[in-house]
Amino acid sequence: MTSLQQLNSTIEILLGLDAPLASPEDLAAKPDGLSVTPKRSHFGRWRRFLAVIQRVLVTTLSITVSIMIPEFSSMMAFVGSFSAFMISIVGPVIAKVMIDRRCGFFDAFIIIVGTIMAVWGTIAAFS
Repeated sequence: MTSLQQLNSTIEILLGLDAPLASPEDLAAKPDGLSVTPKRSHFGRWRRFLAVIQRVLVTTLSITVSIMIPEFSSMMAFVGSFSAFMISIVGPVIAKVMIDRRCGFFDAFIIIVGTIMAVWGTIAAFS
C-alpha cells in the first residue's frame, strides 16, 4: 500500500466514510477499495460520492503542494528527523523518567543520544 493510499484510508476513517466490514468475505468482495455499503441505501451512495471526492482532493492537494513549494522535501526531512526521534525515542524515555521520578544511566544515555540524533538530522535536512 503506497503512502497516498494510506493517507486516503486514514482520512476515510477519520471522516467516517468507511463502513465496517461484516466478514472476510466482504473484504474479498471489495474490488475498488472504496467503502462497502448496504444495497438500497441512499446514504451509501452519498458515502461513496464523498469517498471519491476525498480521494481526488487529497491527490490534487498533494500535487499542488509539491509544485508550489519547491523546497518541500527539506521541510519534510526536518519534520521527520526531529519529530521521529523526539516522539518515538526521547519522549517515551522522558515520560518513564517523569513517572519513576528517577533517571538511570541507560535512560540518560538514550535521552542524550536521541537528542543528538534529532539535532544531527535537523542539521542534515537543511544542508
